[in-house]
Amino acid sequence: DEQTSSTQASFAWQVEDASWPVNVYEMDVKLVKPLDVSIQMPVDVSSDTELISIDYSSAEACELRVYHPRRIATDDQAAGVYNLNAGRGKIFIPLTAGGATSTASWSALPVCKRQGVSIVGRRSVEILSTELAFKAAARFFAETGDQLGVGSLPPRVGETTSYWIVWSVGPTETDLKNLTLQTTLGAGVRATGKFVAPVAGDFSADDTQVIWSIPFLSATGDVPINFAFEIEYTPALADRGQTGTLIQKSSARALDAESAIVFTATAAAQDTNLMSDSKAAGQGIIE
Repeated sequence: DEQTSSTQASFAWQVEDASWPVNVYEMDVKLVKPLDVSIQMPVDVSSDTELISIDYSSAEACELRVYHPRRIATDDQAAGVYNLNAGRGKIFIPLTAGGATSTASWSALPVCKRQGVSIVGRRSVEILSTELAFKAAARFFAETGDQLGVGSLPPRVGETTSYWIVWSVGPTETDLKNLTLQTTLGAGVRATGKFVAPVAGDFSADDTQVIWSIPFLSATGDVPINFAFEIEYTPALADRGQTGTLIQKSSARALDAESAIVFTATAAAQDTNLMSDSKAAGQGIIE
């Protein structure tokens, strides 16, 4: 609530996602000097992160009240209150790795005391992310043994060999929305435009990137769902005697359809050695 006169003001703050009381007080508004505190928080903290740091700059000694659902309560910061010294500094916050979170964000709130009165600064909020089960595989043969690719195996200089890249998402226990899968193609590689998907989405490819956007993906249950696309690779003369990179590291990002918690993941780069293809594995040295 706020009541004002020419010189007096009464303020009350409610801090979301936190249990700390913040004083309600009356004071001369002309005497209130705003807090000069700036903090820099890491963004999109993933579920496997075990330690985060916050950089700060403060004109006076303050407290920083941190809410994070995976924060480990240590003896000196049991309540999530960290002391900020005047000047520049850094605080470290240990986290429990793994597992989904019940909220989609975490926050930090600076509070400075002046003459026994708590002055509250601006709360900073960043999103959280949870690890998504996600894999990438390059294949010449399907898991059933059927041939998918066309061309020389091992690949040959100046000749084109086609492969299929398979992205596996899940298993997932929740519905996902705004799922985006993407990667960067290796040198001499192009996407043919052929793809196979179990759900509707937007598949796009250019000379360097493949991006797959899926508006909605139902919970997969106990098995993953595969998204596959065809690529062609034509090795150059300088590639002879070595393996060729088909795709760089792949990434996946999605939102929980209900809570909006962020899911993220990365998958390893894939080359002509096709280590995920038991029938073609090791036949990647370019001739």
